[in-house]
Amino acid sequence: MKFSRFALCCTATLLAAMPAAAGIADACSLGNVPGASLLFPYFEVDLEDPEGRSTLISINNASTEPTVVHVILWTNWGLPTLAFDLYLPSEAAQPLGVRDLLSGQLPITGSNGAGMPTDCSDPLANPVLDAEAIADLKAKHTGQASPVDGLCYASPDHNPALATGYITVDGLNRCSGTIQHPQDVGYFENGGVGVANNRNVLWGDFFLIDPSNDSAQGLEAIPLVADSTLFEGQVGRIDTFYRAYVNYDGRDDRAPLSSNLRTRYLSGGGFDGGTELLVWTEGVGPNIAAVTCGEVPFTIAESVRVRARVRDTQGAAAEPQEIYPIERILRLQVGSDDLPIESNFGTVDLESEIFCLVPIIPEPPVRLQTWMMTTMTADDRFSIGMHPTRLDDLCQPVGQRTSP
Repeated sequence: MKFSRFALCCTATLLAAMPAAAGIADACSLGNVPGASLLFPYFEVDLEDPEGRSTLISINNASTEPTVVHVILWTNWGLPTLAFDLYLPSEAAQPLGVRDLLSGQLPITGSNGAGMPTDCSDPLANPVLDAEAIADLKAKHTGQASPVDGLCYASPDHNPALATGYITVDGLNRCSGTIQHPQDVGYFENGGVGVANNRNVLWGDFFLIDPSNDSAQGLEAIPLVADSTLFEGQVGRIDTFYRAYVNYDGRDDRAPLSSNLRTRYLSGGGFDGGTELLVWTEGVGPNIAAVTCGEVPFTIAESVRVRARVRDTQGAAAEPQEIYPIERILRLQVGSDDLPIESNFGTVDLESEIFCLVPIIPEPPVRLQTWMMTTMTADDRFSIGMHPTRLDDLCQPVGQRTSP
């Protein structure tokens, strides 16, 4: 892809230069507990091959009370494309095929007269996508020119029919036809009294499947725990999950992810298919717009650096590999040019940060939230998926964050 590099940082970098705030360990533990929001950090669907790669997700309610959630699909540049609501009965699970969603087949859910939150129809009124809207949605997630405005909303994959992105899910107090995204005024309000609530009742899982190779990996969605006391009394920058979308004021109350992670890799032996890292990064916030195809949004160019360091089984570290991604989601093959290795077995550390050719903030660089999933395959059939180990904690002030 052709694009220009810019030696400037975006507005999010200026905001991030403010002092960091302390947090509470329990809410920031990222344990396997329900959250008020969920992150499905990666999806892929081969739109041309019904037997090709696809993604299935499940959004689940841990509460004995029903709840309504708001689902948002995002492109690999972090642009929202589709938003809709789901009603989840008590302790229910709602499976969704991302292929179906990209084809305009949104689920119709309702309470069957048991009652809905304020301003919600019963059943819920979700977007109805006609042929043009479906074509537009598919183009946005494959990095092709939108048939509506001719612009691009994502980077294309080497397979032009592969749609990629990520998904967020937020619990709702009420429905809104106009307040749809985290950056919208009123979506989040302190204490969970906006459109989105603070009820930690959501959990989920997802499967990356490849029927053509009889292969699949299963992983848990990342729960984002809400705690209205998380940064109580703090001033300056507040490092919540949606921090860049709420002007760093903390009103989303969601505990942040980490910026430094570690996983294991295998490249040989029984797992002759090797190891891939599926990486999600925070990016630079909501100030991104679609551009003429072949270009890159100004706020993305030269803004994010992902640093990977490989270690062998004895802990000996190679020189770090630096990647400057345009996309917020990456698929890295361990042992490729992006991530060379000298040993067939070992570990990978990954960290993400804001980067500028002309620094305008004090060092150290501002760390960005990141997540990665590890997939290992053998014979193009047998496969496993794993979550990483966290090596730091963005809930803690700069200078007090943990790191080995």
